[in-house]
Amino acid sequence: MKSGRADSACVVLRADPVDHKRPRREFIAALVGESLREIAILVLVFAPLDVLTQGVALTLRMWLAIIVAVMMLFSLGVYLETR
Repeated sequence: MKSGRADSACVVLRADPVDHKRPRREFIAALVGESLREIAILVLVFAPLDVLTQGVALTLRMWLAIIVAVMMLFSLGVYLETR
């Protein structure tokens, strides 16, 4: 006597796998978007460190430039990844 649980396992194992491949352009856009987001985080972390190691004081203008660059890279990355 078969249990209902064993029957459902057989059905699951026999089911045809569904292949939801994204089109190549979407896949590439997602990869580029993810890369841009990671670049944004690296810029946010290492740009201030680079300025400090050069012995230059971080001014408000430098902080704004870093933040604007990070926001642009991150936003573009999210847009490309979710498009």
